[in-house]
Amino acid sequence: MGQESSSCVLEEWQAREFLMRLNEALSIRKIAQRLGVNMSTIHRWLGGGRIPPECLTRICEVFPEEELLPVLRADQLLQRYGVISRAGRVNKPLVLALLNAMLRNDVLKEEVLNYILKNYKAELTERLGEAIPRIELK
Repeated sequence: MGQESSSCVLEEWQAREFLMRLNEALSIRKIAQRLGVNMSTIHRWLGGGRIPPECLTRICEVFPEEELLPVLRADQLLQRYGVISRAGRVNKPLVLALLNAMLRNDVLKEEVLNYILKNYKAELTERLGEAIPRIELK
C-alpha cells in the first residue's frame, strides 16, 4: 500500500508537516511503530531535529499516497503523475486529455469552471478582453 521509494521524494519540512498532521490522528507510539523507530525519535523530529534521508524514504514506503498528497508541493505532484517532467516540460497531450475528460462530465466541468473563475478571474478577464476584439463574427 505504501509508496515506492523512487516515486516519493519528501523534503524534511514536508515529512515534519506530515508527521504533525498524522499525530493529530495517531499517537506518537503508533507512528513510531509504523516507521520502526523509537518514540523519542519521532518527538525529536517533530521538535525540529534532522530527519535522515533513509527515514524520509521510509515514510514514503510506509504511508499510503493519499496520506502524503496534502504535504507534497504542486510541482512534485505534477511530476509524479507525469504532467510535467523533472526538467519542467509540460506533457501537453496528457494535460489536454485530462481537461477533455473532465469537461465531458457535467459535474466536473462545473467544478473546473467555478474553480477557474474563482481563482483566475482577473487573468481570465484580461485575456478575454484581448481576444474578443479579434473575434470575427460571420
